[in-house]
Parts: sequence; C-alpha cells; structure tokens
Amino acid sequence: MLLIRPKPHVDESLESYFLRLAQSNGFEKYKTFVGALNFELYKHNGTKSRLLPLDLHVLNPCFAKHSSNERLKCLKQISMMTAQDVLPVLSLAIYRANQKYSSGVGCVIQQGRLYPRQFLHQSNIGICPECLAEASYIRQIWHFEPYTVCHRHCCPLIHQCACGEHIDYLFLDSIDQCPECGVTYKNINVVAKADEEELHISKWLAGEHVGAFPVVSIVHRWGLYLWWIQLRESTTGSKSFNEYMTQWPKFFDKYLNTCLSHLEMKAASVKHTKFSDVFGDILNKSIRLPSSRLADNLVLQHLYQFLNTQLSWQGSNLNKITVNAIEASILLGISIDQVSALYDQGELHSFVKLKSDEIIQPHQSVFQLDELFLLWLSSFQVEGSNYHVMTSTW
Repeated sequence: MLLIRPKPHVDESLESYFLRLAQSNGFEKYKTFVGALNFELYKHNGTKSRLLPLDLHVLNPCFAKHSSNERLKCLKQISMMTAQDVLPVLSLAIYRANQKYSSGVGCVIQQGRLYPRQFLHQSNIGICPECLAEASYIRQIWHFEPYTVCHRHCCPLIHQCACGEHIDYLFLDSIDQCPECGVTYKNINVVAKADEEELHISKWLAGEHVGAFPVVSIVHRWGLYLWWIQLRESTTGSKSFNEYMTQWPKFFDKYLNTCLSHLEMKAASVKHTKFSDVFGDILNKSIRLPSSRLADNLVLQHLYQFLNTQLSWQGSNLNKITVNAIEASILLGISIDQVSALYDQGELHSFVKLKSDEIIQPHQSVFQLDELFLLWLSSFQVEGSNYHVMTSTW
C-alpha cells in the first residue's frame, strides 16, 4: 500500500508526516488515506479498537479519548508498514504524561521533553514561509502557543495566505499550498516585523541563549513561562516576561517583599498568621516547573533562599507564620502521610493542642514555619534532590 515512504524529520509534527505520507502515495485527503490505512489495520488486527481517527487534529496519542496505548500500537504498525525502524515515527508523536506541572496543569511528552498541555494547539497553526522554502514540512514547535516567531528567521509565524484565506494545515490537508488560490506558502513575503519581546521568548523556548535570560534546561523554560502566566493572573501590574527573566530575581523579590509587608502591618494584631494569608498559593505555583528539585527549579530555589534569609533574622515576623500539612509536604518534599508520621514521631510539633486520637487535616495550619524550615535544613537536603543547594545560616 505504502510504496513511497518519506523519511520523517526529527523536528516534524506527526500530523505533518502523515500528510506527506498520504500525498506521496497519491492520496489528496487525510480522511481518504486514513480510511485505507484503517482497512489494512482491521485486516491485521481483526478489531476496530486500534483504528486511527478520521480527523487529523486528534491524531496524536495525547488526544485519544480512552487509551493512548491503543493509538501507540497502531502507530507502531504504521511505522512497520513504511518499512522503517519503529522509533523515527513514534518519536514524532506526543503522549500523555502522568506528571503534573504546578497547580495541577497537565503535561504532554514528546521526544523525552515535558510541555504544559495547555500550550499545545489543535488548530490555528502558524507557519514560517522561509522554513517551508528550506524543507516542506510542519515543525512541531509551531504547535505550541508561546512560540509565535520563527527563531531561525526572526519573522512572525503567519496565519493568513496572501489571498486572505486562513492557513491551518490540520483542516485544509495542505502543508505548502493554499487550496483557495494555489499560492505556494514559501513564496509569501512576510512584511510584518517580529515583536522583539516575542522573538526573545521564542528563541529562548527553542533552546537558544538570549541575553540575560536564565540559562536553564529547555523543559524548565516552558515551566517558567507557565509559572509567569499563573503569577500574572493572580497579581495586578505584573511585569512582562522579558522584564521578569532578564532581571531575575529582582521582580520576584519585589513581589515576595510586598507580601511580607502585609504581614508587617498586621503582625501586632495577629498572633498566628497562615502562610497562605501572606504568600498566597506561591508554593503550589512553584513546586513543579516541571521538577521540584531546587537545583532544577529556579523559582523554588529562590523562594527557599528568601525564606531562609528572612527566618534567620532575629525578631522576624515570619516566625509567627503557620503552615498546613500540604504546605509542609511541599517544603519538605515528602507526602502528606509522611508529614503526619513526623508529627506522630515528635519530629514536628503542633502549636495547636490536639487530642491524642485527632488526625491532622491537610488544610489545618498547625505547624510553625521556622521549626519546619529548620527540620528541612537539618534533615531533608538529600542527595539527588536538594543536596548542597543551600546551607543553614543559623
């Protein structure tokens, strides 16, 4: 069936490869091609459970309604039908990941890298004409929302043909030509200049070194962008992403000190203040970006350093702050059950008198921040997670 078998490009989207495979073998439409493929799969398997979807925008395993494992098996068979090794085709696919980003944001994984699922587009995919002129296929990174400018040619991704027709290869079954006017996309002259901030963000997310932006892993860069979006939504007058990153950690320090100033104003009237009343849900926003290791998490590392500095000052009002079991589990890097075990063993103490058979509720603020932090400094900087990242100033 598949007489012509083009090689997949390492940075190509799975949908793009399937379109090229279809058109190389004489199929103009994806649905016609996948219908023929499904017939072959049905003859091989004798079951309809592994058939490919008829809509191109849900082809990737991460969009499977039930089990992505079935889609994976199907793609494996297609890869074998193209007489190629299994991995080149399977590596193009995007899969679901059990891991979560901060605040419960879901992950997808592609070629060993995690990305926030909310950034993955299923429509309105922009293109770079100059990239298509070099090689006619859709780059996977074009599918992710924060990436709006081609980092190689420094031009904005376009979403409209010269004739005004909307460009979206997932629904038009065309990678390099407008179905409406016949214009070849690679010949479109991009007149608009790229926004400088968007260009810096796109370059940085693609793995390039950009000025004063932090030099961290690519997956952490996407996590930092997600963190900034969440912080911007919960605060007013926040700085742009470029300002935040190029002057790191200036504006984050300013945010934390602003939170702390609210505590200073009401310290005299409040004996025990909850951590969330002062810093909000900053711990939940910062814990997984996507790693929770301080060495791999720029935000969490600086948050710990800030708390460490503040708690080391005599008379600091942070000593009056209380944390609940959820926050304690984040700070110590353990489960809530392990926090309860530390309390039962006398490693942690409650400032609230509890009955002997009373169970600490997850949202019940019963631990002192200074005692908890001292426990972390002395016992929970383990090799492989937070070891050698910070030492106590006490």
